[in-house]
Amino acid sequence: MLDIQLLRKELPAVIAGLRRRGFEFDAAGFRALEDERRKLQLRTEELQAKRNTLSKQVGILKGKGEDASAVLKEVGGIGDELRANETALAALQPKIEAFLRVIPNVPRAEVPEGNSSEENVEVRRWGTPRAFDFPVKDHVDLGVALGGIDFETAAKIAGARFYVLKGAIARLHRAIGQLMLQMHTEEHGYTEVYVPYLVNEKGADVPSSLDKFKDELFKIEGRDLYLIPTAEYPITNFVADTIIDAKDLPLKYTAHTPCFRSEAGSYGKDTRGMIRVHQFDKVEVVRIVRPETSAEHHEELVRNAEAVLQRLELPYRTMLLCTGDTGFASAKTYDLEVWLPGQNAYREISSCSNFEAFQARRMQARFRDEKGKCDPGEGVTITRFIVVRHGETHWNVEARIQGQGDSDLTATGVAQAEAIAERLTAERFDLLVSSDLGRALATARRIAERCGHPIATDKRLRERHFGAGEGLTYDEIGREYPGAFSRTHETDPEFAIPGGESRRTFHERVVAAFESIAREHSGRRIAVVTHGGVLGTLYRHVHGIPIAMPHKVPITNATYNALAVRDGLWTIESWDDGAHLSATEPFEED
Repeated sequence: MLDIQLLRKELPAVIAGLRRRGFEFDAAGFRALEDERRKLQLRTEELQAKRNTLSKQVGILKGKGEDASAVLKEVGGIGDELRANETALAALQPKIEAFLRVIPNVPRAEVPEGNSSEENVEVRRWGTPRAFDFPVKDHVDLGVALGGIDFETAAKIAGARFYVLKGAIARLHRAIGQLMLQMHTEEHGYTEVYVPYLVNEKGADVPSSLDKFKDELFKIEGRDLYLIPTAEYPITNFVADTIIDAKDLPLKYTAHTPCFRSEAGSYGKDTRGMIRVHQFDKVEVVRIVRPETSAEHHEELVRNAEAVLQRLELPYRTMLLCTGDTGFASAKTYDLEVWLPGQNAYREISSCSNFEAFQARRMQARFRDEKGKCDPGEGVTITRFIVVRHGETHWNVEARIQGQGDSDLTATGVAQAEAIAERLTAERFDLLVSSDLGRALATARRIAERCGHPIATDKRLRERHFGAGEGLTYDEIGREYPGAFSRTHETDPEFAIPGGESRRTFHERVVAAFESIAREHSGRRIAVVTHGGVLGTLYRHVHGIPIAMPHKVPITNATYNALAVRDGLWTIESWDDGAHLSATEPFEED
């Protein structure tokens, strides 16, 4: 799938590249989708700004003891429109993705322009075809005469375009597959894998467009399963919806599998022998690499395939396919064509393609580089936040006195952090963010040790009472500053304990932090470990609740909450899911 940002920024170049391969891009359709998205997004931003302004007015009116009901009613109406926009955007995203999934890859600049295989370019050839002083038989005549290839029995069993191998030819078939696996694993550094011979619909849509090529696959009746046309289908899905550490790349796999193809549209073509059949065996090699190294790895993969033909002493030529003959998902493809004496021609027996980030983007496969950045980006911008509240109410008082809030956790806190870390590891997040002080940071450090992630600290995620009541529990703040948590003060946006900040300042700080994190790390999955007050403020922001309005936000200790930002709109996917922490219950409430 092409990067939607590429379409937005370099549309004329993309259109020109696709036109080289004979694909006419629907520019009008794309602009219509983009105009609709931009309209909804701009209106959403306007409403969010207006809601923030009105929320401040509510606080001012309430602070003066004046009636704020009219303004609150207007805020409620804005919330309704925001939710309607959110619904409209959610409905638009599948349309955008469906549009993108049927667009082929853009061919690389060095791919020759052409319309058919007649315009493919020979790059090199190896070996000299043997000259015979007698009429040459093809594989059909030889195989049938030796009793090793039986088309009639296969037709009786399964119909046309199948074959049965027997005796020495069956053994030869097995031996060639074993030789190829041995070369690829022992000489070329691939890992052998055994894979399912069926994939589900989602998996079948990764290597290529299922909508476009569904008729070429065999589907299991009544099941969401397709027989694989190549081991590429299951192997590429190894990394679907996965973030891989750059240090683990490249991944190199090989597999020997049967392949199944309907050969729809091939009626009357290559009907003789084993050239175009419904079932055949193939040894596949797949490399999963960093984008900037794909061209180099592609050339090396081609040399691996050529090495097999050279070992078998089969004359071949390497062909660079023209734009019109290059497959849907490929940016560049070489075909290896072996000389067949019985046909007095070179015929394609291997195809080696570079898909660049096209397949990876279709299946949301990404890698995390040395700086923590994940590429390739998603086609549709969705940033997901996993917001965890650290759980323990009591912490190590001695450490608190000694160390600026960078304290050790109690046994309860450690158990809670371990449980949260286990959940986050399963979620495969990209970035761990925490306040730069206090128990949230101590919890985040414990999680980072378990998950192997660095921590990005952000002082904007500090609790409201840091600075004045820094390191104090809520109970201690309540005792030292009587009335700090009274209903009067909790609904007064300007109230602050001495040396602290007001609820309004705190709200604006936290909202700015989450909004900027969402922008800076667009398309990533972010885990934030934070204090209860920060989490409550985020909840208010997402739901458009004015900061001075009395509202019970459901927050308990050690909560797990999931939110998504899709094109600027915040939504809550789950809230206060504490079931996974049952092993450390009971938790104390603040």
